[in-house]
Amino acid sequence: MSRQTLFNGFTLIEMIIVIIIVGIVSVSITRFYVSSMEAYISTEVRNDMTTSARLALERMGRDVREAMPNSLRVNTGSGSTCLEFVPTVGATYYIDLPISSAATSMRAIDDVRPSTATDLYAMVMPLNQSEVYNTAAGFSALVASIGNTSPVTANVMQVNFAASSQFVRESAQQRLFFVRQPVSYCVVGNDLIRYTNYGFQITQPTSLTGGARLTTDVLLNDGGSAVIPFVYSPGTLNRAGLLEINLHLSGRDESISLKHEVHVRNVP
Repeated sequence: MSRQTLFNGFTLIEMIIVIIIVGIVSVSITRFYVSSMEAYISTEVRNDMTTSARLALERMGRDVREAMPNSLRVNTGSGSTCLEFVPTVGATYYIDLPISSAATSMRAIDDVRPSTATDLYAMVMPLNQSEVYNTAAGFSALVASIGNTSPVTANVMQVNFAASSQFVRESAQQRLFFVRQPVSYCVVGNDLIRYTNYGFQITQPTSLTGGARLTTDVLLNDGGSAVIPFVYSPGTLNRAGLLEINLHLSGRDESISLKHEVHVRNVP
């Protein structure tokens, strides 16, 4: 009597079918994983650019809101676009302003005293940019120190000048501003850089050294259209000035555009 042995297993066709099905599932899973990773990376890149740009916009906004009236100016030079202004550190009312003759000091209401007199200027009633930035024009004086009057008078301080100074114009409200050296925000190449401590210059500088980089990947061109980062509309008698800041950033095949408007005081 013969015996028949039965063997259980897979045929070649079955194995090929299984391999094809596993391959299809693997490709689908891989595509889903790759797509998810690309979406995550894209989101992270956009978040990073947005965060750094918004921090830069907020800092510029704070600085510009505290700028000396009539000090904002915008210039485009070789490879850079710059916004410049004179930062204020306090304001009060003067009591006696040396107009008719030069003096080494003046008195003012002791509303605010800057923490230090280093690179500090007293400024009164400049009506345009040339009067703001020309420190020899009679609208500002370098401060040596601020102290009490002699004899001491309540709520009155004495502002001592570094050299004998004379102002050329009274302020209608006797406003006195304390300011420091100009500040510039420049788009240089693909970087937004903040420059300080370079001194007052009658002509706006467009080529500065040093500075602190606030953000990178800034573009001055968007698909063939020029992007103007700083647009300033001076104030008039019935409205404040307006600064429009436009930042277009691009990196890792992602791009974002941010716009920020800042109202600027125009009455010194």
